[in-house]
Amino acid sequence: MAALFSAFSNKRTRTDERGSSATASLSSGRSSSSGSPGPASSGSYAQAAQAARNKRSQVAPPTFPRPQLIRGTPVVEVPTYASMERPAPAVVSPHHLYVDLRQADITVEETLRHVHSMARADVLGFEMFAATKTLALIFPSSELRAKYVNQSIPELDLPLYAAPSAKAIIRKYTLLGVPLHDSDGVTSALRTALKDHGEVVQLVPMVQQGTGYWSTTWHLSLNVPSEDTPQPPPLLDLLGHQVICDIPGQRRFCQHCNGVNHSLATCRQGQWLRQKARQLQQAQAALTASLQESADAQTHQPDKPHQQSLSSEHQPQQQHLQYAQQYAHYVQQLQQQHNQALPRNDSSHMDYQPTHLEWAQMSTEEQQQWITAHDLQSSAFGTGNTSNGYHNSTGNGHGNGSGLASPNVSGRHGTGGTQ
Repeated sequence: MAALFSAFSNKRTRTDERGSSATASLSSGRSSSSGSPGPASSGSYAQAAQAARNKRSQVAPPTFPRPQLIRGTPVVEVPTYASMERPAPAVVSPHHLYVDLRQADITVEETLRHVHSMARADVLGFEMFAATKTLALIFPSSELRAKYVNQSIPELDLPLYAAPSAKAIIRKYTLLGVPLHDSDGVTSALRTALKDHGEVVQLVPMVQQGTGYWSTTWHLSLNVPSEDTPQPPPLLDLLGHQVICDIPGQRRFCQHCNGVNHSLATCRQGQWLRQKARQLQQAQAALTASLQESADAQTHQPDKPHQQSLSSEHQPQQQHLQYAQQYAHYVQQLQQQHNQALPRNDSSHMDYQPTHLEWAQMSTEEQQQWITAHDLQSSAFGTGNTSNGYHNSTGNGHGNGSGLASPNVSGRHGTGGTQ
């Protein structure tokens, strides 16, 4: 009986535990749905979205990686290819040689030190070309120049080369799917297929870095006669096989579309290119609309702040010009009044009282006539020289603050004068 009661009590306890756990789960779910923090919440939506973006941004490694390829030994190379491919910019001095520093990890200053150790005074000077990373060494004579042609700089393994006799136009291509069993046959077929496009001056297979095994990817260099020479076709027939001829940075043959235009809707490269084209069109349309709106606004509503700045900038000059015009007009009026009111050898106008400027412009005879006509003593205008209408500092008489003898202004003291 006791054992039965104990089993019943244990069963009741487990039921209560399950009920309490379910109640706790329900309350936790309710608290989470109501917005209150609970143990089930694991961050905001923004954090989850950022985590998803970070996960997608990680580039997965390729499932079937390609081997590393490097340029191998050239199968075809003309003797003058080095001079064709190396830069040779124009130099004013006639006797010179070039040093190609494109692949060298060394500065021009260090190169010149090594050249000095080799040539000493045989080299007269140098000229540097930063755009092509080329150094030109100038020699005083053609004999010294010939001494160092094709000689390498010690410890640098950099040859001194001369400019080619004729300018070469080199075009480079990438061949894909080249047959490897007959390199001589491939060379002959290439020269036949490209005879209208240029001369084959170099053909280099790309090899695996560790073993040196040839790959089906080769590099081709053509010396074309002019810039207007047409490009080779995207597919070449070599030994009965179709070989792709790509132009680095310009043209790439798509094996999915079987062409260079990516015309199929399922082509991923074409999808990416079309998406980029749409984005560029939208950006260009938005820019055009913005520029047109700005132009319309400037046409209908002139730029007032700009006009104000221009007017404020030219305001002092305009005021100066206005003052000069007013002064010239005032002087002209005074001259006309003087000519009308004080005619020479005419005493009928002696009752006119001249102004300061008019008195200064009068001659000594006219001043004396005016004084005599008005019964004024010359001493009233000071004992100084009155030929120019000015008192000296010791004169006695009437005048303005500067000592100018003006008969129409009385009761004012001149400088140093007394009443």
